[in-house]
Amino acid sequence: MGCAEDTPLGWSPGRWRDWFAARGQPAFRGDQVFAWLHRFGVTDPMEMTNLGRGLREALASELDWEPPLSVAAVQRSADGSVKFGFGTRDGHVVESVLIPGSGRDRRKYTVCVSSQLGCALGCAFCATAGMGLVRDLSAAEIVAQVHRILEHMGEEPGTYQTAGRPRAQWLTNIVYMGMGEPLMNLPAVLASVAVLADPGGLDFSARRITISTAGWVPGLEALAAAPDFAGQLAVSLHACEDALRTRLMPVNRRYPVARLREALLAFPLAARRRITLEYILFDGLNDSPAQARALIRFCEGLRVKVNLIPYHAHGEGSAFSPSPPARKAAFVAILQGAGLTVIERASAGSDIDAACGQLATGSKPRATR
Repeated sequence: MGCAEDTPLGWSPGRWRDWFAARGQPAFRGDQVFAWLHRFGVTDPMEMTNLGRGLREALASELDWEPPLSVAAVQRSADGSVKFGFGTRDGHVVESVLIPGSGRDRRKYTVCVSSQLGCALGCAFCATAGMGLVRDLSAAEIVAQVHRILEHMGEEPGTYQTAGRPRAQWLTNIVYMGMGEPLMNLPAVLASVAVLADPGGLDFSARRITISTAGWVPGLEALAAAPDFAGQLAVSLHACEDALRTRLMPVNRRYPVARLREALLAFPLAARRRITLEYILFDGLNDSPAQARALIRFCEGLRVKVNLIPYHAHGEGSAFSPSPPARKAAFVAILQGAGLTVIERASAGSDIDAACGQLATGSKPRATR
């Protein structure tokens, strides 16, 4: 089969209304089907019981209901994170991660979704970069990652405390931080965001959906111009000096630090919203006081917060190592002394290669369902 570009899971409510209108049916039928799919997780049209039998049969016969993704592998971390390997219809594997909250937030769950098979940007510290870019994911394949994870949670209500709670409330956040550069696949990413956020379905609020970029400036500019995007933006920065950032992130060669900063200064933000700058501290590389001050200069005039991410090694013989605690603490103190908000992200899923920068797969999986 193909890559599921046109399967119903990726259709907007408007497209569903048009489909029914073209058959002489009232537009609200499209809203009913959208709700069945996304609010209730029903993907067999014959089970959509508020539709007449003739309509259900037409849906079943005229549209492609084969799932865009199958579950090829499930791995559980000691910290409660779960990594999923999803088989695509053209024989590849894409990975997603379900991440629980901690402490009092244990019932909160974040899904980290992928937007591409592999990645073209070649970041030196990222396992996905070693795959290269295989292809973009369709909107249906992105949405399907969330749906498959919801199915998994529904099958284990005791583990995820889903009993008695509407399906739309099982997940707290969706982050586009998995495999791929989301802004290089922006049409499909925005289409998937619109489906996931629609009030007739899962109804995710914009503040709970985050798109992350390595600094793909044309995509940033296109996202800034997108009329309907109201989600959160995160930017992988990791260095504020061109030579070092280019070494870490080759995209900087095309769109250097000053150009990226210009794009962020122009990015529209709603009141009280801030851009998240993601920064991995590497030992002896980007964790000096001088580099902390360079980061402060980069942030001048920007509404930002800094998210410090632990480095997660992958493979053998990594050229990088995490900054030691004392140097990290000194770096944080300098940023906070300048008035910046600094958040230190806890590591999740590193024991199953599910942490930030560790997602990478081969192809030709054997699906389990």
